[in-house]
Parts: sequence; structure tokens; C-alpha cells
Amino acid sequence: MPQYDNTNRGVVFVNERKEQDSHPDMKGSINIEGTEYWLSGWWKTPQAGGEDFLSLSVKLKDGQQRAATSQQRGRPSQAQRGRTQPAAPSGAGDMDDDIPFAQMLPRMAWSAI
Repeated sequence: MPQYDNTNRGVVFVNERKEQDSHPDMKGSINIEGTEYWLSGWWKTPQAGGEDFLSLSVKLKDGQQRAATSQQRGRPSQAQRGRTQPAAPSGAGDMDDDIPFAQMLPRMAWSAI
């Protein structure tokens, strides 16, 4: 039987052993860049209405180590790819305000509060 490369692939199944609401509805595993993780999923209904969605949690499998970082694999870093974070607005580092980020919010937002 041929071997398959399951890198960057995963699977989830219905959790037949769910006994409490806090237990996941779905369970499975996923391989991300050579590292194995457990997947858990809970069906959620938005409080504001809308379609149900699956909320996921990922946990490193016992005995696994995370795969090498992108820099260790020779890939360009996020900054090298030109996806740097925008610079903070001037005055953003001023922590003397009660709400230090208030100057960054539009005045209209405060009128609704």
C-alpha cells in the first residue's frame, strides 16, 4: 500500500463520547507543516443571530515538537515579504490618558456611548 503525505491535512469526526456540553462536538487531528495536533470543535449559534458555525481548538499532541520556524526553513520572514505592520499613530505610546487609545478613535464612536 502506498504511503500518503498527510502534511497540511486533517480530519474531524463527530464526538460519539460527548457526555457534557463542555465536551467538543467534533474531534480529530491535523498535521501542520509536519507537526501533529489534536482538533476539537464546538457548534456555536451566534447571539446576534445568523448561521451556526464551528469553533475550533488546536492542541499539540503529546511528544510532538513544533516544526522549524519559517526562518529556520529558509523562507522569508513576514517583514521580508513586505507585510510589515503599519506604524502606530503618533501619540499612541502616550500612556498618561485614562484611555490611552482614545485619540485614535473617531469622535463619532464616542457619541454612541
